[in-house]
Amino acid sequence: MIRYLKGGNLNVLMILTTVSGILRPFAFILGLILNGIYEVMSLIGIHNLAICIILFTIVTRMLMLPLTIKQQKFTKLSALMNPELQAIQEKYRNKKDEASQRRFQEETSEVYRKYGASPLGGCLPLLITLPIMFALYRVIYKMPAYINDVYALYDNIVTLFTKSGSGDQVTAMNIISNFVNNFGVAGSARGLVSSIGKYTFGTTDFKNACIDVFSYFNATNWDAFAYGTLIESDSWNALLAATGQTAETWVSYLKTTLGSDYMTQIGNMDINNLGTMLGISNLGETVTLTDLSGSIYWNTFALGEDLKSVFTSASATSIAEILNVNKFVGGMSILDTPTSKLMPGVFIPILAAGTQIIQSLITTAKQNTGTKKNQEESPMAQSMKSMIYVMPFVSGFICLSLPVGVGLYWIMGTVVQIIQQLLINLYIDKKPVEEIIQKSVEKSEKRLERYGVKTQGDGTVSYLARTSTKSLSDYSKIKAETDSSSDSSNTADSGSSSKSGSGKSISDIANIMKNRNK
Repeated sequence: MIRYLKGGNLNVLMILTTVSGILRPFAFILGLILNGIYEVMSLIGIHNLAICIILFTIVTRMLMLPLTIKQQKFTKLSALMNPELQAIQEKYRNKKDEASQRRFQEETSEVYRKYGASPLGGCLPLLITLPIMFALYRVIYKMPAYINDVYALYDNIVTLFTKSGSGDQVTAMNIISNFVNNFGVAGSARGLVSSIGKYTFGTTDFKNACIDVFSYFNATNWDAFAYGTLIESDSWNALLAATGQTAETWVSYLKTTLGSDYMTQIGNMDINNLGTMLGISNLGETVTLTDLSGSIYWNTFALGEDLKSVFTSASATSIAEILNVNKFVGGMSILDTPTSKLMPGVFIPILAAGTQIIQSLITTAKQNTGTKKNQEESPMAQSMKSMIYVMPFVSGFICLSLPVGVGLYWIMGTVVQIIQQLLINLYIDKKPVEEIIQKSVEKSEKRLERYGVKTQGDGTVSYLARTSTKSLSDYSKIKAETDSSSDSSNTADSGSSSKSGSGKSISDIANIMKNRNK
């Protein structure tokens, strides 16, 4: 993402570590919306990302409202079509010959044409919303990269880090890696640490890579980082004993042995050469070098005077502001996982699962209009019934390992969807069935005409859609009767279907309906 920071009369161009690939344009737009919401909230004195996530969710769901309405209309049409589709499925349940399968496809397609729907009509809105939803998650995960004021807070911390004896990019990477792996930082941060070593120390890219990692720090992590909490390990204690040093004298010993650039030398060394560097012949016997590599870089950095004099004092304000913007109810942070504090953390997965169950029940209630027998026997119906409860519980379980901010987004997104569904259903239910079908067919005809397909005149899809609900029912009965007659004929003469077709055509059936309506 491109960010402009005003410096005097100039604009400084900064390229942040944001979402890349196909999601980039979606994330860019959503990032602008998120930043705008935060800045508006800042004008009234509210600096909190939890509230920002709630408002952001509402805004983005409202922007996707046209797709939601389209999806709900298709659900309504599906409810009308399901009895006829299920009847066709029942009719051809045990008929596997080519002619029967062809008639099955023709009759199924005709039902969709009659209602102006498409078998893929319910999938299209979903396919459009999927990249938007994936981009939303990435923006939530990378909020410092999209919110100017939050980015500035983290930038202050990284600037201090580069001034506090962290050496070069490789040393900085080793220091942060030690810290992340030993102080309970979210697992996702570990995969980002290696990026720090790829960029020149102190550059914008280097700072952005550090911010990507720091953005996962919660209150406990920040306390340990800012105040130089040491990593306790047997190998670390054995190293101090082998050198005859204490933690307090370790840095002075390194300065005497390695010089003032001790941090850079430690950070860039092969851990197996430590004994040679320090002139300790028995190091290999007393220290497990593999274990030592997981603590020596951070502990050495934490014991340095630069960290104590610069970091703990100058960073206090920025860290306090970072903790404040990430604050959540019950003393939690949006960066914490629900398991970090049982109360109120336990309510995040419970609400995430509960709201999804409610949404699923509302959705399936509009779709279950087939006969009881069909609903009980249909594999899809049985699968949907089980998924109503299985998937929400899976989501709730996943929430246990995700930051509270992501769980909050799930909950709010589902709540907004429930409200939208209820209001849209109320609006659609007030419309006559004939009007819904007619408009759907008209749109379908216009779409087909753009591709050169003509659908006008009596006996066509347009005519069938304009008939009354009773006529639509008559149509199904007549079609069933003619198909039954056709099947009897085929039984008497197995070759007749190939010679004379498969019974009455759609045009013939439409003419019968036309005569009935007169």
